[in-house]
Amino acid sequence: MKVNTISIIGLQRTGCSIALAIKKKLPDLTILGYDWDRDFVRQAKEIGAIDKSSLSMVNVAADGDIVILAAGFNESKKTIKAIGSHLQSHAVLLDLSPLKRPVQKWVDEFVTNGHYVPIYPIMNVGLMTDMRIGPEAANPDLFRDSVICLMPSPKVDEAAVQTAEQIGKILGAESFYVDIDEFDIYIQALETVPSLLSSALFQALNSTTGWQDMQRMAGQTFAIATNQFASAEDLAAMAFQDKGSTLHWIDATVDYLQEMRRWVQSGDRETLAALLTEMSIQRDQWLRDRLENNWHEGTAPRFENPGIMQQLFGSFGARRFGRDDDK
Repeated sequence: MKVNTISIIGLQRTGCSIALAIKKKLPDLTILGYDWDRDFVRQAKEIGAIDKSSLSMVNVAADGDIVILAAGFNESKKTIKAIGSHLQSHAVLLDLSPLKRPVQKWVDEFVTNGHYVPIYPIMNVGLMTDMRIGPEAANPDLFRDSVICLMPSPKVDEAAVQTAEQIGKILGAESFYVDIDEFDIYIQALETVPSLLSSALFQALNSTTGWQDMQRMAGQTFAIATNQFASAEDLAAMAFQDKGSTLHWIDATVDYLQEMRRWVQSGDRETLAALLTEMSIQRDQWLRDRLENNWHEGTAPRFENPGIMQQLFGSFGARRFGRDDDK
């Protein structure tokens, strides 16, 4: 059996960008799309991200040889519960939710067919400051020259993991394997807490008597610093998913803020300037490493990959998943 259809559930920037990247590499594949917002579906069709859509999420999932969940964390459980018994037995289910351990639990509970591989593509460094989240911001190079994190269960079929790697290659991203629990702890630091802090900063200023005048002066720095990338529902759910990790990273940040406060209060300009300079140097180094995608440890491919076209159109399918009806 060959891969003919890829189904994408969730058609905002991420889902549509993945679809465009697949279309660019493999234009003959059929891409089905579903989103709860019908305007997103319309936009996805207009930009050529999907070929067909359906009012039924279950039907879209059931028709996919590869099913990609690009929905928010808060939508994940009910989505997996809805489609879990309708996947084809050979289907590969790829989930992009920002937290993986709870999703793995829901998959174990509700998915009766197919092969699940949790993945998380990291955005291209040159596109990170674009704060738009809708289909209008979709870009086939959104994840190019970056990494795609994979957290497969030890029990998953290796062919399914190899398929996830190939999707990463189509996106232009290098595979990076990480422990699922370690990944969740890191994401709390990198996604959840920054959004919580941005919300706190906005509220701190928004609640002051001077906000009426301040808001007219707020520019790029304030807009970027207070942007909450996750929805309110997703952010709240993520914060409570692992309270220990959330509190740890909040406390670590507050400690630095308290230290800065002491230096400002004491007039220690030299020390504060030195700290900020060192932070700036380290951040610039991180951005250079991200731009060069210069990560050597832990990124070696797990399998020998025969190439995108052969993988998806030749050897993918029944033989790899223990089926004898390769037709």
